[in-house]
Amino acid sequence: MFSLAYDKIVSIEFPPKALVQHFPNKTAAAKLRKAAQWLNFYDPDDVLGYPLQPLSESYAKTVSEDKPINAGGMFSSWNPLSHSEYWTDNDFTKPVATMLSNLLRLL
Repeated sequence: MFSLAYDKIVSIEFPPKALVQHFPNKTAAAKLRKAAQWLNFYDPDDVLGYPLQPLSESYAKTVSEDKPINAGGMFSSWNPLSHSEYWTDNDFTKPVATMLSNLLRLL
């Protein structure tokens, strides 16, 4: 939402050089890129959540996947309160834990 104020919408660098430098020299960039995916989780009911890939060509190339989820419970999943529920929702936590585990195996 905030990026729409700019004429040119450009994503951040991912994976960042700071991350790459902490991996052993033999870790191929392709392996790191596969393990360090930019997964954009968003709940369509969350006014602060949004698919990023359609924002620009830069985001389309950098973001691995926009993943719509239904964050929250009975009282929060259908409204903006869902924004505070990602950290405790298994639709978010399980894929992130798997990705972090895969990333740590490369160390």
